[in-house]
Amino acid sequence: MGLRGRKYYVNGGGNKTWFGARDDCEALGGFLVTANTPDDLTAALAVTPDPNGKYWIGGNDLETEGVFTWHSGERQTIDSTMWKVGEPNNHNGIQHCLESYIRKLNDLKCELYSKYICQILL
Repeated sequence: MGLRGRKYYVNGGGNKTWFGARDDCEALGGFLVTANTPDDLTAALAVTPDPNGKYWIGGNDLETEGVFTWHSGERQTIDSTMWKVGEPNNHNGIQHCLESYIRKLNDLKCELYSKYICQILL
């Protein structure tokens, strides 16, 4: 079996805004991580030095509040067990991008700086 259709993850390293992280992942030929399941998120976090840390991932509701889409273009409902308790909450009406924090999803202001994880398809 070849590698075609498989994906791998790259720890983006430095701190970027969600938009800067998105652009860096695109420059690598990929996109910010799509985590449709807890297993997807666990696999992506495995490339990081601290799986419990904060990392931008590809979800956002920039287009329509409360309707999260992935940077990869996928539109899929996020498993409710993946959210931190009380999230997503769009605190102060300015949280539209997703991060992984302590292995759960959280919505956050896109202009904040954080590490990130890219996903590249072979």
